[in-house]
Amino acid sequence: MRSVSRIVILYPGETSPEQVSNPGNYALSRLLIELHKRGEPRIFLLNFSRRREQYGNIEFIPLTRSRLLWFARKCIGARHALIVCQTEALYRYAAFLRAVMPGSRIVVRLGGVYHGREYLNSAAFHAVRHKHRRRLASADMVVSTADGTPVDLYMEKVGIPRDRYRKWLNGFPVIPNEGGVSRTNRVLCISRLSAEKGMDYVIRSFAAAAPRLNEAYELTIVGDGRERAKLATLARSLEVADNVRFAGESYNVGPYLHSSRLLLNSLGNNTIMEAIATNTPVVTLDLGETRALYGDLPNVHVVEYQAGGYGKIADDVMPRIVADTANAIVDILNRPHAGEQARDGTHKSYWSWDDRLACELELYEALMSSPSPAA
Repeated sequence: MRSVSRIVILYPGETSPEQVSNPGNYALSRLLIELHKRGEPRIFLLNFSRRREQYGNIEFIPLTRSRLLWFARKCIGARHALIVCQTEALYRYAAFLRAVMPGSRIVVRLGGVYHGREYLNSAAFHAVRHKHRRRLASADMVVSTADGTPVDLYMEKVGIPRDRYRKWLNGFPVIPNEGGVSRTNRVLCISRLSAEKGMDYVIRSFAAAAPRLNEAYELTIVGDGRERAKLATLARSLEVADNVRFAGESYNVGPYLHSSRLLLNSLGNNTIMEAIATNTPVVTLDLGETRALYGDLPNVHVVEYQAGGYGKIADDVMPRIVADTANAIVDILNRPHAGEQARDGTHKSYWSWDDRLACELELYEALMSSPSPAA
């Protein structure tokens, strides 16, 4: 990266070289691994860990006010610096660092917008939109993951023009069927068991579909969280507890995907990509842009969900989307050769992680080589 002498990353959480080395489908970890592999430029990752560590050209620095002032004094006058703010939470720290490093640029990286269409179009969001805009106004560029949430609508509502943000999918994962497993009568869900993931919707939909299926199926839930006991109680109340298995957390989801006839998605995005990569049919709600991203792919069935976004699904909406989801499950699983997605390689038209990272690094280079901040 010819135009970038250093990258300062502000991360509102705790991380370490060990965590970065197991990237999963997360863009920041993938980016750090690529920059570590290149060995340049120098990377300073300010985060909420308690210790300072060196990992090749990446220095992990505890982010406290005193440490930030120490770091700012160290960087006074530094040229060609890029400040990357992971989420908008630390935007004031980013603006402070830009003030001491002339000619630096700020990139805010969003993992998605999380809000749904209904909320973004509401008077409640209109009343707070200026707060959101303040957090992004200092950025020369905003990079958002295309995660099915209504990113374009959010940017429009907070007044960020299209030339000041980029929206990219994460790279499609490669998940080989290493054990050579075959499809079984399993409906799979991979999710954290927390309220904003809509796991009650998943269990209700499976329970509504089960009596209409030509064969018996098990719902296997891979993931853990504080809602597990409540969800187990819900399964018992719906009389499907014997057909619902909580498999716990796992980072090796390939065997589950390759041995399932259907992925029933909660409120999330990465698992959709994993299902497509393993030729596993998927039923999912539309978080806002899910249909636009995946709706044309074979055996990706997108159920209309007007509210969109993450968070608890309203009681008055639940019956309709459960009915629509159950119909989709029955339609897919009662077909001959249920759960066998056409292996036409459609997902290969999407980019890999190499493509995704190349776009981001090219953006960084362009930002730093331009005579003035992106407008």
